[in-house]
Amino acid sequence: MDVYKLLGLKSGSSSEDRTSVLTFVQDAILAATFFIGTVVTIAFLYCGWLFIMSATDDSTKRSNAIKGMKNSAIGMFLVMASYMIVRLIQYLASGG
Repeated sequence: MDVYKLLGLKSGSSSEDRTSVLTFVQDAILAATFFIGTVVTIAFLYCGWLFIMSATDDSTKRSNAIKGMKNSAIGMFLVMASYMIVRLIQYLASGG
């Protein structure tokens, strides 16, 4: 599976296209987005596990787990929104 083709990040395969600054920025943003998205997903799953395990415990752990899941969801929204904004700027800058 070619992630670049799937997301439409690279238009050609010439050596000039592969070494451009725009391609480097796209690669860096894509790597950071995938990394942060993975961390946020793991945090969400961990907080979900804490929520399940807190069913028999006190309500403090349960409220902390719910708070963590809400923060993870907000974090994922911010990551997706920032990625969309960067892609929009790149699209507009390329003359799209």
